[in-house]
Amino acid sequence: MKRAAKRLKPVTHKRVTPLLDEEDFIQKTLKKDTLVDRVKREVTIIAELDPPKTLAIERFKSGIKALDAKGIAAITLAANSLARTRVCNLSLAALLKESTNTPFLLPLSCRDHNMIGLQSRLLGMEVLGVENLLAITGDPSKMGDFPGATSVYDATSFKLLQLIKQLNPGQGYSGASIQKATNFTVGAAFNPNVPNLSRTGRLIDKKVAAGADCFITQPIFNIQPIKELALTVKTSPIPFFIGIMPITSYNNAIFLHNEVPGIHLSDDFLARLEAVKDDKAACQRLALAESKKLIDEALEHFNGIYLVTPFMRYDLTGELIDYIQEKENRQKEIS
Repeated sequence: MKRAAKRLKPVTHKRVTPLLDEEDFIQKTLKKDTLVDRVKREVTIIAELDPPKTLAIERFKSGIKALDAKGIAAITLAANSLARTRVCNLSLAALLKESTNTPFLLPLSCRDHNMIGLQSRLLGMEVLGVENLLAITGDPSKMGDFPGATSVYDATSFKLLQLIKQLNPGQGYSGASIQKATNFTVGAAFNPNVPNLSRTGRLIDKKVAAGADCFITQPIFNIQPIKELALTVKTSPIPFFIGIMPITSYNNAIFLHNEVPGIHLSDDFLARLEAVKDDKAACQRLALAESKKLIDEALEHFNGIYLVTPFMRYDLTGELIDYIQEKENRQKEIS
């Protein structure tokens, strides 16, 4: 060391290029307008389309094209909802990204991935430019169509929310740097179809503390839960997207009413549907009119609407999108 340093001259001045402070780096990364920024200032629509169960995806692609043409804020591709196997939503988003102007919002389920898989999936989403996520625990595998399949559940939605927010400043689950800050906006699922909705405030607070930027509700089929939710979250700054799913038939309504826990359709609505159940067109008009009533009530309290497409009937979703957009245009003309 002595011989090596003998001929070196002392350093009298050292020029250092300063790195950005962590806080400044995150701020620059997150500067652009997000889905949450938009819903806080104006009516914002997102629509869900289930990926197909088979590799016959042409109708699905037509559905995406139809929704994309409506100019909505995001298209959601479900992640094996009800534990039924479907084509990977991230793969479909990657396939359709170049031909679609509308950004995708992708649910990520704790049921299907361990912690290694969850972080790997999130890094893949970042590489592909997917920025809008929905963190869900996921329906148990026993509900689905794969006998003997097991649920992973290394994490719940709370832990997944924390992982996503940890990635935003560039830190992985183990604490190691991922060499880049991500830019994820993450929603949390919320079920308003419970007996005591007013008692869910603590659950909402816990998900916000874990990192939720917004909430996306399961479909609501009655006006009363919308009113109760509005009262429950009256002082919360976190935006909600209210789930609306049009009924497709009387049988569909009866199934939801009797078989899906927490969902209750009014006796009056069921009776009116039953009266026209053999007239497909009349039944559809009645069901859409009911969905529009729910949308009207939701827009009295919330800016966010989440339209769930039933059975690939994206024509119904498109009609509801048109209804909301026309309603907003009339409101702007009046004001």
